[in-house]
Amino acid sequence: MFWNRKTKNLLSRLDAWLREHRADYYPKLNPPATADQLSALEAEIGGSLPRDFRALLLWKNGQRADDYSTFHPLTNEMRVSSDEMIGTMRDMKELVRCGDIDAASWGNMWLPFMDNGGGERSCLDVKTGAVLVREKSQAVFRTHDTFEHWLTELVEELSKNDFSKWDIVECRRAV
Repeated sequence: MFWNRKTKNLLSRLDAWLREHRADYYPKLNPPATADQLSALEAEIGGSLPRDFRALLLWKNGQRADDYSTFHPLTNEMRVSSDEMIGTMRDMKELVRCGDIDAASWGNMWLPFMDNGGGERSCLDVKTGAVLVREKSQAVFRTHDTFEHWLTELVEELSKNDFSKWDIVECRRAV
């Protein structure tokens, strides 16, 4: 599968943490991406997927489209599938083409792999390898220099915090 050792270790730790602390959520993750799904995503960006990002998709291809559970407790984002990434990329390109959004607020080589459901998306910039956040306001900022850094931070945060009751705690605060 050509995963580097560090990424394989991080995904293994993430998988174990989710199985233990988010047993209700884990079955909502999609199976690994198929070769056809990976090819379709590569065709959409017109190039190869970065190795670490491909590894994430080969681990789990997002979560079910009908589930709105939080995957990333620090950013309150859901994992999207490769098919959803393609749909979002096409929608955003069309919005740029029509002039509905600023062309500087969307890149054709951005893979929108996380979504908060409110218009903000975390994207991997395939050209630079950086992880960016595109806000609903169209502002774009870099959060991580590399995808590996993003994945490392997620796994480290999960391992030192108990987010297993995070959604319940958040709901109680809102009441």
